[in-house]
This record gives sequence, C-alpha cells and structure tokens, in this order.
Amino acid sequence: MKLCTCKGIRTCSSCNPNKIKIENQNCIVCYFCPKISKIVKENCISDLKCEEFHKVNIELNGIILIENFLTEDDKNYLLGGICSNSWVDSQSGRRKQDFGPKVNFKKRKINLTKFQGLPEYIERFVNRFSDIPELKDFNPVELCNLEYNPTRGASIDPHFDDFWLWGERLVTINVQSSTYLTFTPGFPDMFDESSQAFFSSVCSENHENMGNNCAVSIKVPLPEGSLVIVSGDARHKWMHAVSAADVQSTRIASTLRELSMEFTENDRELSRKLIDLSLTFNGQPVN
Repeated sequence: MKLCTCKGIRTCSSCNPNKIKIENQNCIVCYFCPKISKIVKENCISDLKCEEFHKVNIELNGIILIENFLTEDDKNYLLGGICSNSWVDSQSGRRKQDFGPKVNFKKRKINLTKFQGLPEYIERFVNRFSDIPELKDFNPVELCNLEYNPTRGASIDPHFDDFWLWGERLVTINVQSSTYLTFTPGFPDMFDESSQAFFSSVCSENHENMGNNCAVSIKVPLPEGSLVIVSGDARHKWMHAVSAADVQSTRIASTLRELSMEFTENDRELSRKLIDLSLTFNGQPVN
C-alpha cells in the first residue's frame, strides 16, 4: 500500500528512499549573492569580499531578495494564522494550503465557487507590499502555503509557474527555516561561448566521466523571514525548485501570485472580480 500522494515522476523519501543521494549529481552549483546581486562560484563567506568570487559569466536577472522582511513578531503571527488551518498532503512529500480559484490549466478555465478571498492573516503583509517599489501595483489573487518536512524528503521539482494565468511576479515569504531556491536553465543553448567554456572546464575538473554533459544550477539563499520576488528572466527562462537536500528542518513558505497581462486583457470583468474577491481577506482554504 502506497503511503504518499506522489504521482508520475515526483517522489518523496517514502516512495524513493535514495532521493537525496541522487540530487545534484553531475551538476555545477553556483550561488546568487544578494549583496552584489551577482552569481558567484562559491557560497559567500561573511569575512570575504563577494566581488572576488564573481568569476561566473552567468546572469540571473529578475531576483530581488529582502532578507529581513519579517520581524520575529511577524513570523509568530503568520505561523499562527497558517497553522490555524489544516494541511493537505501534496506531491513530493509536501503539504499545502491553497487560497485561490480552482483552475483547469489544460482547458484554461477557472472556477470561483469555493474561493472567498485570501486569508485574513495575510492582509498586513500584502499592505506592506506598497512600501516595496517593485510591488507597488501587485494585486495577489492566490496564496499557496507549503510545508517541507525533511523526514519526508519534501521538495519541489524544477518547473515554470503557469504563464497563462499567473503574472510577471512570483512573491514568496520564507516564513520558517532557511533554505535555497534552486534555478536551472529552462531552455537549451541559453549561454554564450564564454559561459559554455566555463562549464566545460569545471565539469572536467569535478566530473571526469561526464565530459561536457554537466548541468548547471544556481542557488538563491532564502533566509528565514525573507521575501523573494521572481520576475524577468528568472521567471521566464529559468526553472525553479527546492531540493530535498536543502530542507534541513521543517520549512513553511507562502507564495502569492498575480494575474497575467494576457488573462487580464482577455477578461477584464472576471479579472476585476478575482482581485476584489481576493482582497476581502475573508478566505478559507479551498484544498
């Protein structure tokens, strides 16, 4: 009898005990340094100058990281609100709470029957977005709370968030436990010759048997209490993931999404209704 809810290629430690061991094999790992907003070859160490390690000719445009978005009181308040609702088992060892319209992405249809708005506890943080220049006009219509428990090997595979419904900016509050958001190329031939030469040399040094077939990933640090905005190339050209190996203790994160320009222009009346309903802050989970 299967003890998890994983389907298809998705796995957790229950259905794949070797999951963490096989992650990041034959992969070149670089890091995003929030101090200089550049990609560095080694993880930053506080007493070293990050610029000295900026030796990677890769750009990851569209990442904004606010490291201390939550105070300790904010964190306790937000956790209290989240934990007042029950969790539902999800893919790859995660548990979730959804506040948003029911969506059939294949048929491009949405259903508002169960949706009553975002939850009351998120209102104070949405109001605070107006103080962030990049989020002044951000109107969230969906909130997804995710719990990652290391005992379940919880993770989320590399993916793009849907482009038809969800808009330019993905906003995540990392409520509990520090981790990394890992980005991998979404398309072949994304890099120029100098970047390819760098990958080949590092690949040869570290993975002798793989030739030039190493993958590349960029890890963006998400400290506890931080907020990250993913937009631009990071949203459209790079897939994002959370590796099970980077979940060291129970992580809780809240991701808010806005409507896409395409959806808004095609149905302005429904878009307005969705936004107005979301911002009543009277919602319950629609899991």
